[in-house]
Amino acid sequence: MRVTTAMPDPDHVPPVAAAVITRPMDGRIVLVRRRVPEGDLSWQFPAGKVEAGESPEEAAVREAREEVGLNVSGLVRIGARDHPLTGRRIVYVACAFVSGAAGVAAPREIAYTAWVPPFLLDTFAPGVYEPVRRYLGLGRAKPVPGPSRRRRSPPGADPAREGITPTERFGNESVDSE
Repeated sequence: MRVTTAMPDPDHVPPVAAAVITRPMDGRIVLVRRRVPEGDLSWQFPAGKVEAGESPEEAAVREAREEVGLNVSGLVRIGARDHPLTGRRIVYVACAFVSGAAGVAAPREIAYTAWVPPFLLDTFAPGVYEPVRRYLGLGRAKPVPGPSRRRRSPPGADPAREGITPTERFGNESVDSE
């Protein structure tokens, strides 16, 4: 009997499933700030690689639980694109909040988690995919300035967090998630 081992295809990179989670009571969107940003991308939706045998919807549900401690259900696939900053294939999945209190559930990956009002989405995550913006009831995004025109913040500063109250952001703080 001959046994062969399938070699992984180096050209096949699994897509990333992003969970677009809104809080039913006020429509706020959960975003995470990764410990290690990908270029200029630091705030984003909870997301991770789709594992073998898993659908993007299942991966989005799993990532929401693993990264922010929320139980959600995958509702609908909003769309997919090759992300302009990372080049990764991203599948955006609308998710319904089921239960849990959002927080940093994966401290090695996530530095902060925030429930952001939709009108502040561009402050935290400029250039959100247009179908996601439409799903969230937002108008078209304003053009994002290129890196050469963007003013750099001092190390450790996060302009997106300025003016956000403790009830709107949390890392180690407790937050009412009802």
